[in-house]
Formats: sequence, structure tokens, C-alpha cells
Amino acid sequence: MKLCIPTKGSGGMNAEVNLHFGRAPTFTVVDTKTNDVKVMDNTSRHMGGKGYPLEIMRRDGVEIMPWSGLGWGQSLC
Repeated sequence: MKLCIPTKGSGGMNAEVNLHFGRAPTFTVVDTKTNDVKVMDNTSRHMGGKGYPLEIMRRDGVEIMPWSGLGWGQSLC
């Protein structure tokens, strides 16, 4: 299973969590089966690119994304 965490840099599991999902500079993806850790730059339209963060994560096979600060409402999930 792949888990994605919005992060503030390339430090992987040691990077600070970014509290606004869409504006996170990076996403840290952890594969719980293999323990592989991958850091991806946020290339979504929020950061001047194309697509939305969730679309990018779906293409990479991410299944779980804990989040905070998603959209207008501030929620913690």
C-alpha cells in the first residue's frame, strides 16, 4: 500500500509535514509493503504545473493520503 504525505522538502521521512496539501512543495510517498520512500515535487497547477495533486498521486498508485488544509474548509483527517 502506498501512503502520501505532503512535505516541505526533499528530506523524505525526516521532512517537515506541510499543513496545506495542495501547496506542499513536495510529497513523500511511502510503500508500506517494500518500505521504499520516494519524494516527488509538487508539479500540480497549484505550483504552476498541470493537473491536481490527487490526480498526480493516483497515477503513482497512492492509496492513502492524510491531509489538512484542503480547500476552503480547514479539516483534519
